[in-house]
Amino acid sequence: MPLHPLIIHFPIVFILIACAGYAWYMLKEDAFALQAAIYAHIGGIVGFALAIITGQWAEADTPHTPAIHEMIEQHGLLSWVSVWLFALLYVWQLLRIKKMLHWEKWLFVAIFVGGTGVMGFSAHLGGRMVYEKGAGVLPMKEINMQEVKKTP
Repeated sequence: MPLHPLIIHFPIVFILIACAGYAWYMLKEDAFALQAAIYAHIGGIVGFALAIITGQWAEADTPHTPAIHEMIEQHGLLSWVSVWLFALLYVWQLLRIKKMLHWEKWLFVAIFVGGTGVMGFSAHLGGRMVYEKGAGVLPMKEINMQEVKKTP
């Protein structure tokens, strides 16, 4: 069973929680929101590192067409951009979060939101590879049709 589809959803959720937590902290100066955002941010970065590794394994084990290969290249590039962006944002918040000026707080959140957009587009490409192009999916004709339950 491929590990990438099992792992990838966790860092996405962690990053979305971090984004919401940082935004809430910037609005309300809520210390709990900041701590939650920091822990989720760390979880997202670690999770993305694991997702990239398992994604590379999946790429090596999955036969693909030229169209799928192009999507894999874009998906991989955007994934690396995302993980490095979130890592740099983590360092920024580590060094500056309690000392940020008002405009700097909003710049931080705006860049974080932009990073979630990059992450989201990368996830979109991953979904398209599977659901539109069939990457890593066993075609139905190869499945024993008697094992497939008919839906009502």
